[in-house]
Amino acid sequence: NGILPINDENIETLYSKHPKGEPATLESLYFGPILDVPKSFYDGLDDIMIEKVISRTHGAPGPSNIDGHFFRQICSRRYKDEAALVKQNLAALSRKLASDIVNPKSFWNPSQRVD
Repeated sequence: NGILPINDENIETLYSKHPKGEPATLESLYFGPILDVPKSFYDGLDDIMIEKVISRTHGAPGPSNIDGHFFRQICSRRYKDEAALVKQNLAALSRKLASDIVNPKSFWNPSQRVD
């Protein structure tokens, strides 16, 4: 159990399980005005809301190998300051992703292959 080591075999396995996305279809595209929502609309995305959402997480792990139970555990009050910091940072990231245009490549580790 735990996070998989970064090696060629594991990277290839992940790529085989998570293939490249397909081009968007016309039905999935939005053609119209983009609503200008003030950033303050997302102020409700705070550490308390993150804690509520985390408490409802369930399921199998993805590429990070963190399942719902482990995620709830690392964000539990047992870890006090560290858990609070994780929830505050998740809230800040959520607000950023919801209110700004973010280049998805900024989330990739430069040492990893990006196709």
